[in-house]
Amino acid sequence: MRSIIFGLVLSVLLVTGASGLQAADPSAYEVLGMRPGMTVSQIESALREQKLNSHKVVRAPSFEQAVALARKEPVASGTYGGVQTLRAENGSVAVQVFFVPMKDGPVAAKITTEIFSEANNFPDTLVAKYGQPAKKTEREWLWGDAATFYARTKAYLEFRPDPASATARKPVAIIVVGDPSLEKVSGAAIGAAARDSVRGIGS
Repeated sequence: MRSIIFGLVLSVLLVTGASGLQAADPSAYEVLGMRPGMTVSQIESALREQKLNSHKVVRAPSFEQAVALARKEPVASGTYGGVQTLRAENGSVAVQVFFVPMKDGPVAAKITTEIFSEANNFPDTLVAKYGQPAKKTEREWLWGDAATFYARTKAYLEFRPDPASATARKPVAIIVVGDPSLEKVSGAAIGAAARDSVRGIGS
């Protein structure tokens, strides 16, 4: 168990060859080898490396299906070919990854990691890799876009020590990495494709 926890602490927010990165580089924000923009297969590979092998997938419309829905065409939920969320846990850690549809396949837009084991080293690890947070309160530390949640437009990393939880099993810490710009890109691409297809039908 100690080796798993130790490996977890070291792997949080580490990027291969990270020594050359600036401390506050938003593109470097990651947790357990996962970062926004990764494909489903890349996320699954990172989860397997962390011994998080029990993957639960919730389906969502693929890019093409999202385009059809934008054109008000019916798409049966049972045929969804995309991914909305992927969950995995191993007793010490629980991960939930949220995806958005892109033309080449779903990509991760937000990754939430709940830590159920010792987390005392996490603040020092985060500061060592990313410098002092842009915003720090008793409830959360923020790197990158430090606006309120719904106002964020850029990549961010959020660390919540001793978070409130309504579940029976309370995590000792939560780490969230996300990039809201990916949702905007996805929505714009779907809208453009839907408009193009309508013009093609009318021509």
